[in-house]
Amino acid sequence: MAVWLLLTVPYALWIWVGQNADKPRHALPLFPFVLVAGAVALARLSLRVGGGVPQLVRIGLACALAVWYAWAGWQAARAYQETPPLVQLARDVAARVEGQLAVVYTWEEARVIGYYAPSVNAVPLRRVSTLMQDVLSRGPGVTVYATNAVLDGFGPDGAAIRRHFRPVARFQGPPGLYPVYHDIVLYRADKGLYGAIQQLARQWHEQGSTAERGWRKR
Repeated sequence: MAVWLLLTVPYALWIWVGQNADKPRHALPLFPFVLVAGAVALARLSLRVGGGVPQLVRIGLACALAVWYAWAGWQAARAYQETPPLVQLARDVAARVEGQLAVVYTWEEARVIGYYAPSVNAVPLRRVSTLMQDVLSRGPGVTVYATNAVLDGFGPDGAAIRRHFRPVARFQGPPGLYPVYHDIVLYRADKGLYGAIQQLARQWHEQGSTAERGWRKR
């Protein structure tokens, strides 16, 4: 038991603190240890009841495992036949921005876009101020796209920015296979975004250097 705890608890804590617990692949190394714990629990139950685990319990466990494996196989078959939402996004923006001077603001989606559509200018960011600075540096002639992960992540601070974006495409997949990016919405900014950002920047500047530094941290 002590060895099992030494092998599992530190990694479980690392998943909780240093990894994204919503992504199953991070927890996959713990799966064999969970199976071992289940086998030990069944062995102890067999010793306690005497004469082994009741037939009904064994049949029930076998049926549960059969259902689980059937579901996992069905999900895997669907995943093989369907294109993942992130790949759908990458292919869509590659066709959508072809011939345009455009930028796509994303979170982690930038890595997938960079692999499947290296010609697309995908910029990962998390702060409102970063988007504002980048848009202003590019000028008003650039077509701006953003994913829902970016716009939703801005929170209340990004309300003035979000109102200038309109959805243009949506990509979905099974939540069980893609727990984080199973529902992706691509937005396009209207022509008023650049002017709105300029106005916001002037307002922040007028509030004074202290307020401006506070906003730049967001």
